[in-house]
Amino acid sequence: MEGTDVAIADPIAALDDHDDRPLVKDLIEENREHIDKLKAEIAEDLHYNPTKHDDLWLLRFLLSHKKKLTPSVKAARTTLAFRHEHRLDAEDLRDYPMDWTTVKCPPGSIILEDVKAFMRNVAENSITYGIPDPRRGVVGYLCLGGVDQNLLVEHLDEKAWLGAMCFLSEWTHQWLDYITRTTGRLTKTVRLLDTEFYKISNFSREGSRRDGVVCQLE
Repeated sequence: MEGTDVAIADPIAALDDHDDRPLVKDLIEENREHIDKLKAEIAEDLHYNPTKHDDLWLLRFLLSHKKKLTPSVKAARTTLAFRHEHRLDAEDLRDYPMDWTTVKCPPGSIILEDVKAFMRNVAENSITYGIPDPRRGVVGYLCLGGVDQNLLVEHLDEKAWLGAMCFLSEWTHQWLDYITRTTGRLTKTVRLLDTEFYKISNFSREGSRRDGVVCQLE
């Protein structure tokens, strides 16, 4: 990834007493046998690239599936196919500002227009992602009161819904991957959900179904 001098840097010192993020190199060493088994299982996959899908990439699947090989293999293969289908490895999204409604889409951008369409149909600042500290993870904020699922269903088809959520997820993933590699500490995101102004009239069964589909893909 652009901006990284090595695949995984030596870990930085803990930023404070609460910074207990595990060290990536230690995790890889501890899980070497599991990583090698997973690598062997997907080595012949059409979309697998050993220079891109390295130990850290493989480790994430193992940690997400309690180091169980079969579900890790399935998740890795599904991810490879999904990323290829939606060309998620084709563009570095980290430089996009989070004011998605006004940012100009570059030629050939696939899903950014979907993000802009989605954001035009929610209240201002209802969905906000940011990086308060470049050595830490992404913080996401969702105010449910500003998201009317009925309005979104009315104005967006399901493909645009997927494109918007895919962008948000990929933007977050690329930043987390970059921060993890440059700090040497496994870094995750924090998502804050604000329900104070939520109205039951904002609920849509179809909107919830679409959200469920997207969450499964994440």
